[in-house]
Amino acid sequence: MKKKSNLLLRTVTGLVFIAVIIGVPLLGLDAFRVLFLIIACLTAAELVKLVRQSGAARLDTVSVSLLTVATCVTTSVIALGIDATAAACVTVMLFVITFISHLYRRDAHPVNELAYTVFVQAYAVLPFALIQFLAIEVDAFGSITYSPLLPLAMFAFIWANDTGAYCIGSAIGRTKLFPRISPHKTWEGTIGGVVVAMAAAYIFSICSDTFSAASPAANLAAWLGMALTVSVFGTYGDLVESMMKRAWGVKDSGNILPGHGGMLDRFDSTIFAIPATVAYVKIIETLLL
Repeated sequence: MKKKSNLLLRTVTGLVFIAVIIGVPLLGLDAFRVLFLIIACLTAAELVKLVRQSGAARLDTVSVSLLTVATCVTTSVIALGIDATAAACVTVMLFVITFISHLYRRDAHPVNELAYTVFVQAYAVLPFALIQFLAIEVDAFGSITYSPLLPLAMFAFIWANDTGAYCIGSAIGRTKLFPRISPHKTWEGTIGGVVVAMAAAYIFSICSDTFSAASPAANLAAWLGMALTVSVFGTYGDLVESMMKRAWGVKDSGNILPGHGGMLDRFDSTIFAIPATVAYVKIIETLLL
């Protein structure tokens, strides 16, 4: 009975999660930006809690909060094609002030405090700020075009990869991928996940000529490349989060998502997939111009 109850809870949470990730971006750019600002803040807060529980650092809440907002705002300004000099200078000065502030705190390990403060921004905040570059296009005249297609496609590839890896790995998985970090992941499941993600990319290429309207072949190749990028870096994101949880001695990063654990558990693949996808898309757009 308890197992059925847990499965129902996990299913409901998963459906709500998917509905939010898909539905909110469809409401427009402002809703999209607010959604990922909230995700960044919740993920950063969860990471701060884990670092504190591990005893590695205490981390100053005010410093982390100010840097989180500054990082997101600066990235937004850049994504919108606005001169970001002022915003960037403010963000850099906040980092400088954070470093200086530790002169007046009696921390046993000030270098740890500073390192983990920067780590929270780089790992839990910046990736979610960067996702705007997948949704916003600014032309030579400064006109802004918003489309949630690429961010939603990225999530679709992550989900397809996860589903394929789980199903195929459970069925025929024998060869361990990274037993020291994740004993249940197999090469068979990993390859299966990539194949399922690329099948999803094929469907996207039929429905959208986002990458190349002139050449269907180039458009298909670009979509398949994006799915491969998401799958590879998403898998590494999963492994890195597992590595950190093992180092900190925790099973789940949190419990904010009933049946699914914490924000880091749910977005572990996304954290690496976003910057990799942004880099990939920008390179492909340059090559196909």
